[in-house]
Amino acid sequence: MVAADLLSQAEHDEEAYALLVTLSRAHADPVSRGLASHLEALPRTATGKLLTVDQAAERLGTSVRFPRRLIAERRITFVRVGRHVRIPESALDALIEAGTVQPVARRRRPGRGVA
Repeated sequence: MVAADLLSQAEHDEEAYALLVTLSRAHADPVSRGLASHLEALPRTATGKLLTVDQAAERLGTSVRFPRRLIAERRITFVRVGRHVRIPESALDALIEAGTVQPVARRRRPGRGVA
């Protein structure tokens, strides 16, 4: 539980540090192992920046209901850290790329100009 809280705090800001200060090795060792197991459990594509649902909604330009629905319907990759849910930036990039529609080049008919 402490490891999940540390990870949760660390992801709020790329330059922030989450620290555990203890004099007890009996307390520090399980937290260290917990951190290692949480990090190992992350898919390799999800090791970039993890965004909160609010941050994902802001990046998509939607309300928070939309990313929450994507998560509930399992339509986007997400990571559970304790009771928190985070969305990898790479998953948002893939969602945006999949939904991007490229314009179709239209040919102009001869004799039709702009009036």
